[in-house]
Amino acid sequence: MNFSNFAERLRGKIGVLISLVIIIISKPNIWSILGGFLISILGNILRVWASGYIRKEKELATSGPYSLTRNPLYLGNFIIGAGFCLASWQILSIPIFFLYFLFLYIPLVKNEEKRMLDIFKEDYIEYKKGVPVFFPKIDKINKTERFSCKNIVENKEWRAIISTLLFYLAITLREILIK
Repeated sequence: MNFSNFAERLRGKIGVLISLVIIIISKPNIWSILGGFLISILGNILRVWASGYIRKEKELATSGPYSLTRNPLYLGNFIIGAGFCLASWQILSIPIFFLYFLFLYIPLVKNEEKRMLDIFKEDYIEYKKGVPVFFPKIDKINKTERFSCKNIVENKEWRAIISTLLFYLAITLREILIK
């Protein structure tokens, strides 16, 4: 098993571990928790928006947030993680999160791109030419496909929302109990 496959299989567990490390080292206050929570909400909104357009490996998603970035779900995760770092009010959480994100998500993106190329061939090559890999190109949003709440459920987007809420419950309890 190569590192890309390892990262793909264990990304959720590794993400939980990194979140726990951030909680353990945190020095939160009510304002850092509130600010981080607001940022994380934005990340979750992006993830829900993206999930409404994706039909994993059945259809190439090119509308909505997929017209701005090829990886809006990962960008949503990045924004959620940035919120976690702010909530922790611990400078050490920033390099921990960035290293986790770089070492885990770069191989994930490469694996996913190979898979998309295998499945969607020329369509994916054309899509890649006009849409950046991560940081959005905000010029116009393609709305040719329709947003679907059914896709959100099928993509199990509730897991990211529950994980975010659990992080903020834990860090808030830490703030209350340690003070």
